[in-house]
Amino acid sequence: MTVHINLLISCLRQFMGNDQIVDSHDINYIKYSTEKRGNFASNPAYVIFPKNTDELAKIIAYCNEFEVGVVPQGGNSGLVGGSVADVSEIIISSKLMNSIVVNPSNLSCEVGAGAILADVKEECNKHNLFVPLTLPSQCTCTIGGNIATNAGGINVLKYGSTKDNILGIEAVLPNGDIYSDLNTLRKRNIGSDFKHLLIGSEGLMGFVSKATMKLFPKPKKSIHMLLSVASINNLHSMFQAFYQEFYPYLSAFEIFNSYSLHLAQKHYLSHWFPIKRLDNHWYVLATLDLYNDSIDFYTAITNQINQVIAYNKFSDNYYITENDKIWDTRLCISDAQKQEGFNIKHDISVPIDKIIAFIQETEVILAEKYNNKLILVIFGHMGDGNLHYNISLKDGDNINDLRVMQNEIRAIVIKQAIKFNGTFSAEHGVGQIYTEQLKEYYYNNQYFYLKKLKHILDPKNIFNRNKVIVN
Repeated sequence: MTVHINLLISCLRQFMGNDQIVDSHDINYIKYSTEKRGNFASNPAYVIFPKNTDELAKIIAYCNEFEVGVVPQGGNSGLVGGSVADVSEIIISSKLMNSIVVNPSNLSCEVGAGAILADVKEECNKHNLFVPLTLPSQCTCTIGGNIATNAGGINVLKYGSTKDNILGIEAVLPNGDIYSDLNTLRKRNIGSDFKHLLIGSEGLMGFVSKATMKLFPKPKKSIHMLLSVASINNLHSMFQAFYQEFYPYLSAFEIFNSYSLHLAQKHYLSHWFPIKRLDNHWYVLATLDLYNDSIDFYTAITNQINQVIAYNKFSDNYYITENDKIWDTRLCISDAQKQEGFNIKHDISVPIDKIIAFIQETEVILAEKYNNKLILVIFGHMGDGNLHYNISLKDGDNINDLRVMQNEIRAIVIKQAIKFNGTFSAEHGVGQIYTEQLKEYYYNNQYFYLKKLKHILDPKNIFNRNKVIVN
């Protein structure tokens, strides 16, 4: 394999600059070979930086010819080991393919795969347009990576996930062919839409190089609500009430438990919190996006919010604001838990009406089996059924015990999610972590057909070997 890689690099140097081909001796190598959570070792033979789609196609064609494994990489912010490579593979980074062209009159934009999500949002904002995809990693993650993983985030409730906001795609297939369909049509019915094979495929089927995205008018005003809720049983009825009353405006409805808040305050928020923090309470963060900025309309909506909360007796401890800084409380939870050391993370999804039952039953099972040693850090997207169900050990317990137990604990949580008609991955993907679960739980014959499609498009299996589908 070393011979093949040497031949590949020799060919690439004929049309690429030295700064576009990085090996382990380069100071920048570590940035692209370090996995975000530290769960996997990554040591690619080289990291390659194409400047455009044509250059990317040449690189991949040579990789296919010499049968060198390719690992596509965007912002290297993935959470399941999808952008990790071994010494027999190369990483191809989309970093230099970062163009952003906004078309205000069509409410769309054309972006390179390497464009940072926050940069795209900022550029569209200059035209008073809105990219709804909002993630904690948006200052590092790329549009190509968002497409490859079908990223979700906090606004899925109103605007859908990435797949719902992509109009067209340009990609390089494993043989080096360019598939180019950067259309900006909202309606087009001419057969199966190939882009949906690429969105969410985690780099198995092709390397996305560009995309056209749907844009929205920028909300003129947003109302953010933070509520303390005494009983978990109120969360679902609260969501239903808010959804029915404020459907045209409700863009996010998030929940987190009291220990999640404790970690956020301990590591990031200091002592600032606009409502009283109470142990064993749950917390809700919700946002309404308004397209009327008149004072009368804003007052009417806030009065209606107060009436809904009071009538249903949801909370007497809440805060309403126009300042989106309140979302820092929710968005920093995952990083705050990381500061505590090793923890077990789950990205599960269950039907909205089963979330409460899942949480309650799973907590009892884990408490009984592990003698109440575990701390549950639960937060996520109540509005679309996606929970980040994370687990730490209580202070003083040996963290190595949690490492030993992690496979057993993960199996319990996933089994519970499946029991409640859910799944083990809502938005993070499969990567290397969930390959066995994919084989076991993938619905009906989908795994079989996914393997067949992979073999048709990538018969030499050069794209993301040992990810998602493991032969």
